Amino acid sequence: MQMTTERLSRPRSGTMVVAVAVALGFLSLFIAGLHPLITAPAPPQEERAQRTSASVDRPAVPASLAAPESAPPAGEKAAPVQAVEGPSQDVAEAVALVNGQAIQAEDLRLASRVDQVMAALLGTTAATDPQTHLEQAINQALVLQAADQAGFAVAPESVQATLADFLASSGVTPQALTAALEAEGISEAQFQAYFQRLVRVEGFLLAESQAQGLSREAILAALQAQARVSFNAGLEWREDEPSSPQGAVEKVEAAPLTESQEVEPVQAEASSAQTSEATESSQAEQSTEARGTGVGDLAPAFTLPTVNTEEGVLALDDLRGQPVLLSFWTTWCPFCRRQAPVLVEAHARYAERGVQFVGINVKEEQAPVENYLEQEGMTYSVVLDQSGATAQAYQVRGFPTTYFLDAEGRVVARHVGQLSPEQVTDYLDRLLEAPAP
Repeated sequence: MQMTTERLSRPRSGTMVVAVAVALGFLSLFIAGLHPLITAPAPPQEERAQRTSASVDRPAVPASLAAPESAPPAGEKAAPVQAVEGPSQDVAEAVALVNGQAIQAEDLRLASRVDQVMAALLGTTAATDPQTHLEQAINQALVLQAADQAGFAVAPESVQATLADFLASSGVTPQALTAALEAEGISEAQFQAYFQRLVRVEGFLLAESQAQGLSREAILAALQAQARVSFNAGLEWREDEPSSPQGAVEKVEAAPLTESQEVEPVQAEASSAQTSEATESSQAEQSTEARGTGVGDLAPAFTLPTVNTEEGVLALDDLRGQPVLLSFWTTWCPFCRRQAPVLVEAHARYAERGVQFVGINVKEEQAPVENYLEQEGMTYSVVLDQSGATAQAYQVRGFPTTYFLDAEGRVVARHVGQLSPEQVTDYLDRLLEAPAP
């Protein structure tokens, strides 16, 4: 394999800037601080990019995964993405969907291998965490979709010039790069395509930053705020890692129950007065405690309108004294649709044992949510987080995301991605410390 890196006659304006940016951030173009938070705060309205198209057709997905679309909440613009050809995407086996575009395991594996090669050549350390690579892929997809929408392209000769500048500034010869890639079984075409995407991403962010007077971080945050990201059922894409029941996207392990975290099963014979007294005492002790989403943290409080209960509103703190399953979901998320019957069945088994199920729909109107509940037979409490503030407080990066809280309202586990029946049973049995009947 002969890597082509000849310098071509071209204007120098901007090329070296991009090359330096790529050289400095090749292995971390999208650092951990740029997580794809679905509810990340967007820049003020007057600073947002002005798009020429008011709406974009959403990509199609297979009928088996299809979920009804719903309009974005009032005042929000549709995400400026390029439609993706649904039939060519193997959605069922995708690790994640970004505005309908599938991110496949093989693409993540290739990106990880290229990063390892470049890290070895540059004498640095490449990221090995699968979550980091997935976050990078999600951010890259968002930027490339916006670039497609804007008609932004990078000439092939510019990509080659950038690669030549990158290698020269890094002290790496084309021959060394070629040999390293061949040793890992990475073809020239694969590397060129990967590098072209990086250059296009960096070039688009640079162009938008200059045009809007905003940082690249702010531009990416605006794309993240409008993104639709959903995660599959714990697909492991790393070849050197076994499949894990805790999910592939974000492994926030359910910590073993310690003495300070032990959850007593709800006693049916306990009087309402005893329960009320214990709850009031617990709330008084915890009223000034900081809240968070880590294991052992007191979960963020919320009071939200309900869709299917007579009370009209539901406050999380009112559920103290009972374990709680919090499920963040949307009607457009295909993996939420596949998870729905799992939670319906689990609710039928665990409600009588005192486990409270709460579905939190994010940034959608009531009508489509009501239709969804009827279709799926969801009878447990569902609330509307129309502003997305609660999802943001719970660090929800995509859907579905599920939290498991003990009777004191503390986080025991968080699962990102579609839950299987076995996983739900495992999580809930740990809360109750007794096998399901």
